Amino acid sequence: MRRSLLFLAFGIVAVSAAQTPKTLTDEVAKTWETLGPWTVSRDGGWIAATVNRVEADGRLVVKKSDGTGTFEIPNGSGAIFSPDGRYVAYRLSPPRAVAEKLRNERKPVDTTLVLRSLADGKETKVENAGSFRFLKTGPLVYRRTPAEGSKDNAAEMGLIVPATGETLVLPGVTDWAANKADDLLAVATSTDRQTRSVVLLDPAIRT
Repeated sequence: MRRSLLFLAFGIVAVSAAQTPKTLTDEVAKTWETLGPWTVSRDGGWIAATVNRVEADGRLVVKKSDGTGTFEIPNGSGAIFSPDGRYVAYRLSPPRAVAEKLRNERKPVDTTLVLRSLADGKETKVENAGSFRFLKTGPLVYRRTPAEGSKDNAAEMGLIVPATGETLVLPGVTDWAANKADDLLAVATSTDRQTRSVVLLDPAIRT
């Protein structure tokens, strides 16, 4: 059912064998698009999919399943929906040409985490965010990509409440895990003073 919904929403149809075949050239192949990772909101109201191109920048397409609304994000990927289906979070990468130039210069290719309201398009952005996910209780948790040579691979971790935009930031996080209910987080930290600790965090009260 989910796959059928995706195919209908993105207009993916079978090509009839009776159609006249066209000559395949390199230029034609470069324009081809392929469907990448995709996801559906828990309530089935929204679909998000990455669309890739052979030699061009891809895009993230986010569409209402009833066809009444669509928006596209160039170089977007990794979309996830909030448990209530009101927000989408995704990774925004630099254009392919810029990323290739940075790699050739042996420089980091930083990405941006974007949290977007599906109702009004309001966005919250976090630079250089590595991993991210929504907790079952609603908040979005992210951890920045550790800087090269950072002690214990530590990096900043943050928790964003989508409805209010309230953010809690924890520096020097080396790892974290949630309990089964997703309402408590165990956060391991490391500081420059050779101090290591584990903090128990309740996302509901941010303490």
